[in-house]
Amino acid sequence: MNVVRTTYNQWASSFTLRTFGFGDGKHCFLLFAFGLINKHFVHITSTSFSAFTRLRRFGKASSKSLKRSKEPYEAVAMGILQTKQSRLYFEDSASEYGTDLDKPAVLFINGWAMSARYWSPLAERLAPHFRIIRLDQSGTGRTTLTTSTPLFTIESFANEVSALIEHLRLPQFHLVGHSMGSMVTAELAHRYQTQTLSTTIIACGIFTYSAVQMAILSAFIRSTMNLKFLFHLDFFKRAFVQKATSRPIPKEYEKLLVDDFLNTDAEAAEKVGTFSLNPDILRQYRRQVVSIPSPLLLCVGTADKTIPPEGMTTLYETRLAEHPELSTRFVQFESVGHLPMLEATDEFASILSTHFTDAQNLVAAASV
Repeated sequence: MNVVRTTYNQWASSFTLRTFGFGDGKHCFLLFAFGLINKHFVHITSTSFSAFTRLRRFGKASSKSLKRSKEPYEAVAMGILQTKQSRLYFEDSASEYGTDLDKPAVLFINGWAMSARYWSPLAERLAPHFRIIRLDQSGTGRTTLTTSTPLFTIESFANEVSALIEHLRLPQFHLVGHSMGSMVTAELAHRYQTQTLSTTIIACGIFTYSAVQMAILSAFIRSTMNLKFLFHLDFFKRAFVQKATSRPIPKEYEKLLVDDFLNTDAEAAEKVGTFSLNPDILRQYRRQVVSIPSPLLLCVGTADKTIPPEGMTTLYETRLAEHPELSTRFVQFESVGHLPMLEATDEFASILSTHFTDAQNLVAAASV
């Protein structure tokens, strides 16, 4: 089988044209920001906004981040876990009476600048058969930082999940990672090889790249974060949602996505966005994700405008070529964007449920 190689030039072209709407006639502020960087490398800042962010980031969640959007799924026990750098907010469908403790656990790892709330429709559908565990990573959602020098790295995010795994005393679990969270998920899948029943990677493929072009995109992300206050305006809110999705999603989740982005700690968002483009980290991710030992499900929307879907095809075919002995399944969601959990919820829930059950059956058969 020939392995498809997605070059960085292809990725960068898609990133700048398709991701920010230029290719399909839609205009977006982010493309404007990228144009500034390409032409002038202008670093635009908003002093008042940055000062406001610094005042509220340490030890206090923003009032907006504490307001829950209207969500259909609320049958969870909410908790706070003190970690080395934060008071980690998490939700566990196992109630105080232990009604879900015997169900297989599923850990969901969020994408960049997102809280755990966007998993809610999917969680509702899976909850009858699985124990659903979600968390807000440091710098996002309802988790509050407890140090003035937090770390925002793959390892530090994985350490937070590890602390939660130990706190909840999970003997086994399924891992589901989305976008940037897939990098954290790949790390966890290797840390917990004997405990991980299965792994799911959503919309985070592998690419070849140019260091110079990566540096340009890193500068773009930094400038975008300095201008993110503009997303309070309706025009930019609509552009943000259009970039993230290709099918309609419930209005309350459109608002939730923008609110999460606006309320994410500025330093966390910038560092996560830029380390996701670091060549060494990308090489590490490639090594880890290709060799995940547990049964692996790869999912991508064919109309993803945030991360080009071709990278997931490259990941799938690379894993087949290098590790044909490992269990791998690749599912493409037609006309779906970056958020299959919101754009194709029922179909996605069915595929996940089958993947989880098949993996559990493999473990059961191996133990006989």
